[in-house]
Amino acid sequence: MSEKHNSELINIDPLESSDEEISEEEEIVLPSAIDIQVDSLDTSRKQFFNQILGMIQSLSEQKDIISKILDEGCSILNASSAALVIWEDKLGFFNSISGFPEEMNIRGHLINTNEGLSGRIYSEQKTIWIRNYSKSIYCYKLFKKLNFNYAIGTPIVIRGELIGNVNFYYKSMPEADNELLKRFIEDLSQQLSIVIINSRIYQELQENAKKLENVIKYRDVILDHSPNIIIDLDNNGKIQYWNKTATDILGYSPHEMADCNLPLADHANSEQFLKYFIDARKGIEYEKAPIDFKRSNNDVVTLNLKIVPLITSTQRKKGEEAKSILIFAMDVSRKHILEQKIKQTELELHEQKQELEKTQEKLKGISRDLKNKEKLARIGRIYGNLANQINNPLMIISNWVQVLMDSHEDAPSPKSQETYAYLMEIPSEIERIAEIVRNLRVYSEIATQKIEDRDSKVSHGVGEDTIPRSNDVTVINPLYDAVKDIKRCIKGERIKIDVVSNFKKNPPVIKGRYRHLKTCFYHILENAVISLRFKDLYTKLGLIEKKWDRKIKVTIGEKIINGIPYVRIEIHDSGIGIDRDEIRNIKKAFHSNWPSIDDIQELAESVGKKLNAKDLEIIRDFCEEGFKQKLKDKKYCVGMGLTIASLIVKSHEDSSIHAKLTPQDGVSFIMDFKQVS
Repeated sequence: MSEKHNSELINIDPLESSDEEISEEEEIVLPSAIDIQVDSLDTSRKQFFNQILGMIQSLSEQKDIISKILDEGCSILNASSAALVIWEDKLGFFNSISGFPEEMNIRGHLINTNEGLSGRIYSEQKTIWIRNYSKSIYCYKLFKKLNFNYAIGTPIVIRGELIGNVNFYYKSMPEADNELLKRFIEDLSQQLSIVIINSRIYQELQENAKKLENVIKYRDVILDHSPNIIIDLDNNGKIQYWNKTATDILGYSPHEMADCNLPLADHANSEQFLKYFIDARKGIEYEKAPIDFKRSNNDVVTLNLKIVPLITSTQRKKGEEAKSILIFAMDVSRKHILEQKIKQTELELHEQKQELEKTQEKLKGISRDLKNKEKLARIGRIYGNLANQINNPLMIISNWVQVLMDSHEDAPSPKSQETYAYLMEIPSEIERIAEIVRNLRVYSEIATQKIEDRDSKVSHGVGEDTIPRSNDVTVINPLYDAVKDIKRCIKGERIKIDVVSNFKKNPPVIKGRYRHLKTCFYHILENAVISLRFKDLYTKLGLIEKKWDRKIKVTIGEKIINGIPYVRIEIHDSGIGIDRDEIRNIKKAFHSNWPSIDDIQELAESVGKKLNAKDLEIIRDFCEEGFKQKLKDKKYCVGMGLTIASLIVKSHEDSSIHAKLTPQDGVSFIMDFKQVS
């Protein structure tokens, strides 16, 4: 024991006075040895420590060594009992005892550092004698019951740290030499420190061995239940470990593969793996290394290998080779099959979802069509009845107006001439009403899906309704007839109409009604003519360039939509076009999107053009009379043309119409009619 923790043998007075008062300066004189000679004690001490060294060498008996040491120590020192206290922080517990009755077992009892002999030794860290032990210092009752009057204790220090102390208890003062006793107990504390160190090492080894055993057990469980193949190879490429997944995938048992080479598919794969293995022994790791293996049933499977050399950085720096190579492998074939199945399932689900969405959309469309047809049918019936009720009185009014005009035409009086001038305005307005009624009749026919056989009597509002029948119609014929009619109406206006057909073979056929199709095309062409007339007005006013193309182009072609052939008819004009905000309104009945006098004046202001009185007169004449001029006998623009055209197109199965705006270049109306298969 170091000098720091060993002082002279010190006699300490009781903390509390006993029956015999002793001053602090008074030194207790120990009696001289009578029965025990110095040489005999020294010899016993040497023999005892030799026995301790022998016991220390047997780690398996560490738990019994300390108790044996205390027993032998009591025998040599003639002590009644002994105790070894191990300290942790400021609390101690009895590790081993000797000479105490079994019924008074104090092993493991905690002691406060301020109480008892052990507390004094812990605080002072010196070899200490205490006399009148049980009377002088507070201690537990069991010491008093055993009549311990004297005790000696010494600290146990390991690597400069106080870890415990050993105490010997006497009922009477021992007859031994102080120095010899001191040297023996100090040597004993050193030997106990060695025993304690070895005990701790042995205990840690036992605990680590148990932990290692558990780790190995858990490792085996984890490795065997890993979804990946795990193989351990030694430095020569021989298999040292083969997990359960490897057996499941490749079919070989661990017993079959022990100390064998990997079951590679062929020579080419063997050469490739050899390159990986040589690099791995040098410490090179491979993340993905695909290699073909042969199963026990001779099938070939591709495994993606991760090759990890088990080598430390120190070994790598020294140029040493890895002693073990760990391989993690995944069955790429199985993964590929699963991925294909998942992909196929996702594709099927996506297709089913699309089919379901299409079906839902069709159901919504059918529902909308049914509602629209029901609504249009009601409106059509109202319009049809209204037209029938208006035509007859309108004819009577027209006849009486003509009689009145005849009576005032040649009358000389100024009043008659004034009356005749007023009457002259009535026929044109009657004709306007008649045109509205005729359009209502057409709207009614289409809305209710009934066709009236009017022929020459159509203007008189007589005829019979028949159930409409859709026939195979060559769509070019009603289109050409509509173009001919519109050309007759614009004769002399320098408006060119070109018809371009992209069909090289026979003209396409659709299911439709000839007269309705002709009416549809005529109204769209009529709308194009009015747009060109407005553009001509803008040219006269200087709102646009003088040079522009007065042209209507009609294109007929084929369009494949969702694998179904359609006839596409596009009617394009280079007129003033339509504002985007007005596109949704062009199909509304009696809605006119043509510019008013105020609209034209605003346009002039936006381009910085000042209009004079003459310009305003031109605008007024055009808006009130000009663009409303007859396009056909008894036909006036009443805001129903595009409404009827749109209704006709939609009355044909799977057909559609939409407008395409071309900035500064007019507008195109595009119609798609399903061809007859």
